[in-house]
Amino acid sequence: MKGIEKKWKQWSAWKRIVLLLLAGTAVILGMTAGLRIWDRGRQKPRVLAALKRLTEEALEQRETFEPLLRLIEDGDIEQEGYVNFEQLDADMGGKNHIDRWKNGLFWMEQIDMTASSIQYQFALEKDEQKYFNKADYQIAGIGGLQIEQYLTKEKLIVRIPQIHSSYLRMNSDRIKEQYRDSLLYTMLGEKLILPKEDPSVEGAVIFPAEEELEKINIVPAFLEEYAGRLPELWRQILVEKESETKQIWVNGSYENCSVFRLSVPRELAEWYIRCGLPEKLAEGIGSVCGETVDLFLSLDDNNVIRCVEAKAELEGIKTTIQAACYLKGNEHLLDQVQIDLSVGVLTEEIPFRIDFQRRHEPEAEFFNLSISQLNLEKSEQVRIYFKLDLVTGESVIEYNINLPGMVSDGEHVLRHLDQPIEVPDKEVVDIFELDVIEFLKFSRDFNFALFQ
Repeated sequence: MKGIEKKWKQWSAWKRIVLLLLAGTAVILGMTAGLRIWDRGRQKPRVLAALKRLTEEALEQRETFEPLLRLIEDGDIEQEGYVNFEQLDADMGGKNHIDRWKNGLFWMEQIDMTASSIQYQFALEKDEQKYFNKADYQIAGIGGLQIEQYLTKEKLIVRIPQIHSSYLRMNSDRIKEQYRDSLLYTMLGEKLILPKEDPSVEGAVIFPAEEELEKINIVPAFLEEYAGRLPELWRQILVEKESETKQIWVNGSYENCSVFRLSVPRELAEWYIRCGLPEKLAEGIGSVCGETVDLFLSLDDNNVIRCVEAKAELEGIKTTIQAACYLKGNEHLLDQVQIDLSVGVLTEEIPFRIDFQRRHEPEAEFFNLSISQLNLEKSEQVRIYFKLDLVTGESVIEYNINLPGMVSDGEHVLRHLDQPIEVPDKEVVDIFELDVIEFLKFSRDFNFALFQ
């Protein structure tokens, strides 16, 4: 120690300064490296904490729909409302409520419903296996048409006053075979439009369907799908903090948010895309290109996720999906969400904007959803207003749709069924079981003009 001290005193002032600078630099570099290693080590827990908060909020939002799910599961429900069609393409694809309408009202595929409207009432008693449907159609080119329909496990009873004044009864099983074996076939032949499938109470048209409501709860669905594998999946995800920050509009001003890149396994990206899209569309989507998909999370100073960005290229259909999801809610992140979505097919790129708002009241929730296509001008294509009673589960849906295959507006009210369905048992004609004399009496009042 004395030798070092003696040598230090022998050095000139210049050498001493240089040595101190070198030693200080080494200490600073060592501390910087250590801080970087420490900071890198804490990034993944920080992102995990932010994701955990977002998950908790999504689970809380799922609980909002529990009264509606209970109402649907109870099975004794009715719905009434109206639908106006300025334009309707009967060949529209996709497993959505339009397809269910077409299955339940099978002649819609044969009739041009453009410039038409429907006033309707549905009712379902799940345990009693009874379904009721009453609708008043105003169809351009045809005029008014009323249909009253009762469906049980064994029987289908239909009354169409414009065709015949009586209730027409038939077995719901093998309707096509019954028709072709009946005397009615000798008069109408193939002019009578029959359903593709035999009707059943289980397939009754009640909107919204429970499986579609479950699609709203994509986070709980993910937790259920990957239960037990979450630690394994999290270890596969690489987290890296980007050097540049991103300005995000938060609570009335812009904030510099830290950006984290997550390299997510392809399996998770494909599950999310398929879960979020309609079933028909998801079936035609190929695999995601690459082994991983980069997900960018922007976190504010309070460690809250304010923006989620991702870009994925799909094989087969050569489609690129790019999305930026901004979480703008104050009290609850998911109360206000804006999604900028861009879908690129070959050389064409179609930009969309999705705006979602949610408002709380003690006994009700209110939701507004708007989907617009962003071209030279903003063109709104879908607008939905939804009110949900948090006590009874009863709901009101109002919508406007302006799509290439469909221009429509309507209102639907879903509530608990207070009165049991009374199936008529008098003045009913077993339409496929008429003998010659009964058929002659029946056909005297039958309006064949509708089948011309």
